[in-house]
Amino acid sequence: MRFPQGRGLHSRRSHRADAAAPPPQPPSPAGAGAPPALPAQAVAKKRGLLTPRTVIPALVAGLLASAAINIVPTFTARIEARRQFDALVRLGAEAPDPRPEEMLDWQRRLNSILARIDASRRVRRAFDGIVLAEFGSALAPPDEPVPVAAVRAAQDESGILQQMRAARAETARSGVWEFLKRVIERATEKAGGIGRALVREAVHGEFVRDPAGWESGSSPVRTAYELGDYRRAYAVSNPRSATDCPNGYLYTGDGCAADLRGTWKGRYRASLSLAGEDRTYTCDIQGPITLRVAQSGSSISGAFYLGGSIINFESCGALRDERFSFQNASVTGISVSHPSFQLVRTSQNWMGGVLHGKLGDVKFDVARPAS
Repeated sequence: MRFPQGRGLHSRRSHRADAAAPPPQPPSPAGAGAPPALPAQAVAKKRGLLTPRTVIPALVAGLLASAAINIVPTFTARIEARRQFDALVRLGAEAPDPRPEEMLDWQRRLNSILARIDASRRVRRAFDGIVLAEFGSALAPPDEPVPVAAVRAAQDESGILQQMRAARAETARSGVWEFLKRVIERATEKAGGIGRALVREAVHGEFVRDPAGWESGSSPVRTAYELGDYRRAYAVSNPRSATDCPNGYLYTGDGCAADLRGTWKGRYRASLSLAGEDRTYTCDIQGPITLRVAQSGSSISGAFYLGGSIINFESCGALRDERFSFQNASVTGISVSHPSFQLVRTSQNWMGGVLHGKLGDVKFDVARPAS
C-alpha cells in the first residue's frame, strides 16, 4: 500500500510547506517506481498498536513470564527436597554391609533418591540450598570441580559385578551427586550421613576395581571404612597423590595399586598331564619358585623361575629349570591380571598365584623380603 504524503504523517510541517507540496498522484502500477513500504513499526504506530496503553501491559506480561521461568523453589519443592535430604542422610548412616548383593541394593536405593532430586529443577534448587545451609559454612568446596570417575565398561562379566558397574555409572550421571562431591568430599566426617553416603559409594568403586582384594578382606579401603575412618577410606578410594595411598601401595595416577617390586621366593605345586599315543601321562610335581618384579604405576614386568619344572613324563623326573618372562601385566588394587597368570597379594609380604600352561596350572605361594 502507498501512503499519501501530507499532514497525516508529518504533522509538524508548516502550512506553507503543505501548500508547496505537489498534489497527490494516482497510484502507480506495480513495479513502476513505487516508493518502498514503511517499516512495520511505523505501520503499527499509525494504526494505534504501539501506544503506552498496549506496550506497558505487554512488558509487564513479559516480565511475569520471565519470572515464572526462573527456578524459584516452591513450598512443595522445599518439602520434597528436605524429605530426600533426610532419606540420603539415613541411607548414609546405615551400617556397612560388605556383601556384594547388599552393596548393589544400597547403590540402587541411592540412585532412586538422586533421580527424585534431579527430576525437578525446583526440588534440585531447594536441595542445593539445604546442603549449602547445612555444610557450606563448615566445608570449603574444592578449588575446581572433581571430575566424575570413569566407570569402566563391563568386559565379559556377568552377575553382581556387572550390575554394580551399571549402577555406579547411573550414579556418576547424576548432577546432584556431582554437586555433593564438590561441596562435601574434603570433610566427609563433618557431613554426617551425607558424608558417609559419599564415602560408601566410593568404597563400592573399590569393589568394582578390585573384587579379589575386596573378597579377601585385604582392601585398605574396606578396612578403613569398616573401622569408621571415613576420611581415609575416601582418600584411598579417590587418591590425588601418593600421600593418599597407604604403605605398601603405589600411586598409579587414577588409584592405588599394591607395590609388588622386588624379589619373591616360595614354592610351587602342579599336577600336569600329557596325552600320548596310547595313554595319558600325569605327574605331580613341586619345587622352588622365584618371582622378580619391576613395576611402573599399575604395570609390572619380570620373570618366574621354576625349579625342575620341565619333566620326563615317563618317570615324572625333573630335567631342568624353566624361566617364564612377562611384560606389562596390569595391577589393579592387590591383584594382577595377565593372560598367562594371575597374582593376588594376600598380605604386605605374601603373595599367591597361578601360572597357566598347556599341561596344567601351576599354583604357588611366594614371600618377601628374599635373601
